[in-house]
Amino acid sequence: MKPEFIDPKTNYRYYTLEQLPRLTRILAFKDMGLSLEQISEWVNRDLSIDQLRKMLYSKQEELSEQIEQSTLQLRNIEARLLQIEQEGKPSPYEVILKNVAPYSIVSIREIIPTIHDMVSYRCRMFNDLYLWLTKNRIQVNQELVLYHAREFVDHNFDIETAVIIDHDYYSDDITAESKNISINNLPREAVVASLIHSGSFMEVGYALSELFKWITLHGFSPIGPTRELHLFGRENNHDDYNSIVVELQIPVLKNK
Repeated sequence: MKPEFIDPKTNYRYYTLEQLPRLTRILAFKDMGLSLEQISEWVNRDLSIDQLRKMLYSKQEELSEQIEQSTLQLRNIEARLLQIEQEGKPSPYEVILKNVAPYSIVSIREIIPTIHDMVSYRCRMFNDLYLWLTKNRIQVNQELVLYHAREFVDHNFDIETAVIIDHDYYSDDITAESKNISINNLPREAVVASLIHSGSFMEVGYALSELFKWITLHGFSPIGPTRELHLFGRENNHDDYNSIVVELQIPVLKNK
């Protein structure tokens, strides 16, 4: 806003009493973090109350997202420092905290009796999934496995093999021919502890135990099923199980 007078010696800006209410509003918007462009739009266009409310709600959402991201970054730094101090040497895995967007999945959930049955069950479950998806001409994305146990078990594994799908590419009237197949939405997770495992499929269990160890060490609790995202492609089509890349995610909540 143009001042009424600028002192040529000090460059101090002088405003009239009539200008002060408008100047006060401009400074208030500046303190809220609004851009000069947004402030100028409000000043010059004389926005309505509804338009002003919409602009402030938008800024509120933007700041909330920034705070959430900064909080996650601070927790990652604190966790990494604590890990170095308590263990003396870095873990083979880098664990980070992040948020995860919601997505839709087609899945089959079963109880696998023993660890020896794991390969054959998973192979059949994924095969049934892809047959159903192909038959219904549904476009598929990444595949994953959900582990529903919240603690260590050595039998009766509650496993869900799944494939992420685009909600826009299938009709809600499509029904599964098998009662085992279901279409669900995985919710947005505000915070997940995540690591990347690269190597043998047989070592995924070790990576998972390291992730649970990190969660306990840093004062978090699991609040949802573990997600094993297959970054290497389809499990049944992979030739070398000594060379896979997966991301492990566990939704967590900070202990009070």
